[in-house]
Amino acid sequence: MRSLRAVLITLIAILGTPSEATHALPFVGTRELNFLGGTGTVLVARIDADGHTHIWTVGLCGYREVYAGAFRTRMAIHDREEVSLGKTRARWYVNGAAAKSCGLQAGAPCTATYTPAAWWPHQYQPKAWCSD
Repeated sequence: MRSLRAVLITLIAILGTPSEATHALPFVGTRELNFLGGTGTVLVARIDADGHTHIWTVGLCGYREVYAGAFRTRMAIHDREEVSLGKTRARWYVNGAAAKSCGLQAGAPCTATYTPAAWWPHQYQPKAWCSD
């Protein structure tokens, strides 16, 4: 019994605890995604090599960081809304379930394909009429 305990302690010391396990990162860098297809409904996601993740909502008149923290399978971005970032696509969740019908495809899951976001944030400019 003691040898089993010693083996378990050694394994935990080497591998870490389950809560310390890291998820495989879907990408490193900055990507743009847009579930709704509008000009004021963009999300920008940046994942650093160490897994630290930032997500911003970007509208016509400004932007706001909605998530900053460790990469997770699902990350809360609004009240009752989450986003899951995959290797090539992102998925949107509302109230814990996959959101549907957010684009032109009625009943289809809300997913978005990434586009490069090299413009972010240094080339972002709110529309001139926003300050009026």
